[in-house]
Amino acid sequence: MNYVDLPDAELITLIARRDKGALEAMYDRYAGPLYSVAVRLIGNQELAQEIIQEVFLSLWLKAGGYQLERGKVSTWLFSMAHHRAVDELRKARRNGQPYTPLDDGNTHIKPESWAGDAEFLANLDSRAVREAISDLPQPQQQVIVMSYFQGLTQSEIADRLQVPLGTVKSRVRSGLSRLRDKLKSQGVR
Repeated sequence: MNYVDLPDAELITLIARRDKGALEAMYDRYAGPLYSVAVRLIGNQELAQEIIQEVFLSLWLKAGGYQLERGKVSTWLFSMAHHRAVDELRKARRNGQPYTPLDDGNTHIKPESWAGDAEFLANLDSRAVREAISDLPQPQQQVIVMSYFQGLTQSEIADRLQVPLGTVKSRVRSGLSRLRDKLKSQGVR
């Protein structure tokens, strides 16, 4: 069987039936972009690889529970990678280990600087997401990046920015609302 040309939905159905070839095809399709997201978030290549292995193990074990109507397979995979990476960031902070981003630490978005990272936001076209985020007011960009790409809680963001927690929540909410509206107006789902 030629798995390469099969859509994600068909691959996940085959994976649920324990088809190893389908899992390999899904791995070939997504391991690289998932790894890029994880390593960028946590700044540790070994740990990022472990996260990707955990994501594909979860895929193998939970493929039967996947529901197409709830979202794309890629969204599910990127969400799993993102959540695992954020968990690792939080665990490291609890253990007193500093966050070491792979970029310059600047939270102002430059559209050309984070090619694959936006996929976990909603599996939207990453270029459209980057451009939409770069159009947000800087305070909204900052809290969205800190929350989604650096894995900080809203309380941690409030502490770092020295603003009230309510301000952070408001910026995240209004920033995500603007993103949704902008992307809808561009026909991106």
